[in-house]
Amino acid sequence: MLLPPRVQPTDISHGPRAEEAPATCSRFLQPLHAWKRLQVSYYGGKYSIERVFALETYARTTSLSRVFMVCLGTPMPMITLVVLQELIPLQDPSEGWHANDGFWIRTIILAFVVGHTIIGQASYMVDGVEISAIRLVLLSACAATMFTVCAAAIIAYIIFPVPFFVLTMAPLFYLLLIIAVRFIVGRHIIPHKEDMIPEAVIFTVDFFNTLYVATCMQSVSSVIAITAISVTDLLQTCIMLYGLHRRTVWIRPRLHEATNNPSGTNCVLTLASSLCRDIGKFSRQDRHGIRIRSCLVHRISEINEIHLQSLENIPEQQIEGIASDVNDVGPSGGKVQLRTHRAATWSLRLLCSRKRKDSVMPVLPSATSERPKTIENRQKKRLTILTETLGALFTTECIVVASYLEAIVPLFYCDYIVLMVRLPSAQYHTEMAEVTQDNVGATVFPVLIFGLLQFVSFGILVVVIERNFGLQALYQLAFVLETQMSLIQGKLIMWMVVTFSFRVIHFGMDFTYKFAWIKS
Repeated sequence: MLLPPRVQPTDISHGPRAEEAPATCSRFLQPLHAWKRLQVSYYGGKYSIERVFALETYARTTSLSRVFMVCLGTPMPMITLVVLQELIPLQDPSEGWHANDGFWIRTIILAFVVGHTIIGQASYMVDGVEISAIRLVLLSACAATMFTVCAAAIIAYIIFPVPFFVLTMAPLFYLLLIIAVRFIVGRHIIPHKEDMIPEAVIFTVDFFNTLYVATCMQSVSSVIAITAISVTDLLQTCIMLYGLHRRTVWIRPRLHEATNNPSGTNCVLTLASSLCRDIGKFSRQDRHGIRIRSCLVHRISEINEIHLQSLENIPEQQIEGIASDVNDVGPSGGKVQLRTHRAATWSLRLLCSRKRKDSVMPVLPSATSERPKTIENRQKKRLTILTETLGALFTTECIVVASYLEAIVPLFYCDYIVLMVRLPSAQYHTEMAEVTQDNVGATVFPVLIFGLLQFVSFGILVVVIERNFGLQALYQLAFVLETQMSLIQGKLIMWMVVTFSFRVIHFGMDFTYKFAWIKS
C-alpha cells in the first residue's frame, strides 16, 4: 500500500516578514543588552545564605530612626574631612615648595587617607590578616610620612609644582606602602568575595560617574545640554526600574508556592529565610553557585548559626537529580524512567489521535501537548526559585546603593561649591574659575535640580521594591551601610580627597598641557 506524499502545512510565523521583525527587534535590543552586561547588578551575583539571615534579622530588630540615622550619617565623616581640609589656607605656588605649608599638609592628609583605606582592605581581602585600629593608624602615618619626605626631596631638586603630582608620585607612594605592610599582608588572597562586589564597584565606578556628571552640570550653561543630561539619566532610571519590575514581580508568588505558604507574609526576604531554614525544602533547590557563608562578618543568632551548619552538611545535588524527587515516588532510577515514560506516553497519544484529512490545515498546539512541558517548567522554576531570589536580592542591593550614592553626591557638591566660593583658597581651585558670590546660585542650580531628580528616582525605587518584593529598601540600604561601614566610608573619603586634589593647581593640574610655570 502506497502512502500519499506527506505535505507539510506552511507555518505563517516563519515567513519573511516574521523573520525580519525579530531581527529588527534584536538589533534595537543589542545596545540595551550591552548596557546591561556593563552593570554590576546584572552580572549574576547572588546573596549568600548567611547574608540573607543577617539582613532579615537586621530588618526585624532595627528601628526606623536608626535606619534614617545610618543613611544620613554615612557621608558625614567624608564631609567633615573635606571641609577641614579646605579650611587649610594655601599659599601662592610661585613662592616655592618651602613656602607652601598648606600644600604639604594636604599632601600628608592625602597620603594618610589613601594608605588608611588601602591597608584597611587587608582584613577583608587577605586570609588571616587582622589589623587593629592602632596599628592601622601607625602604618598609614608611617607610609604618609615617608612619602612626604621623599616627595619633598624630589621636588627640591626638580620643579614645583610637579606636573600631575598625584599620578607622578603614585608609584613612589605604593612602593613605600608595600614595604610598610609586606611582612603583614602576604600573598594569600581570599576568593569568593561576592558579597563585597556591590560596595566595591558602586563606591568607585558610580562615585566617579556621579561626580563627573555633577561637574558637567556645573560647567554647562546651555539649557539644551542640561536637559539632555537630565533626560538621559531619567531614561536610564526608567530602564532600570522596568527591568527591576520584570525581574521581581513573579518571584513572590513562586516563593509562596515553594514554601507552601499561599496566604502568609508577602516579604520575599522572610519567605527566602523560611525556605532556607527548612532542610527538606532547601535540599530540593538547585544549589549551584549558592554560597552558605558570607565573606563578611555578620551578627547572627545562635539559631541561625545552627541552621547554617546544618545547611553546610547537606551534600551538593544537581537539579536534574532533584527534579524527579519532587512529585514521583519509588527508587531513584525508576523515577527518571517514570518521568520519561510519562512524557513519551503524552507524545504517543497525540500522534495516534491525530485525524487524517485530505486538505492541508495548520496543526494547532493541543492543550494536552503542553501539559508535560508546563509541569516541567513549573517544577524547574520552583527548584530554582531560591537561586532567583538570591540573585534578585543582590540586584536590589546594587540598585538601591547606587541610587543612594547618585542622590547624595550632587547635593553635597552643591554645598561644597557654595562653601568654597567664600574661602580664600578658591582662587587655586580650577573648578572655581569664574565662580563668584554673585553667580554661585545660578552655577549650582542645575546641579541642585539634578540632585533632586536623583532623590525623586530613589524614592520611586523604594516604592517599586516595596510593592514587588515586600522588602523595605531603606532597611537593606542601612544594612549595607552599617555592616560595611569602614569599607564604604574609607572609599568615600579617599576618592573625594583624591578627586579634589586633581583640581588644585599646587598638585600640577594643567589639562592644557602647557605647564607655564615650568617655562617661567
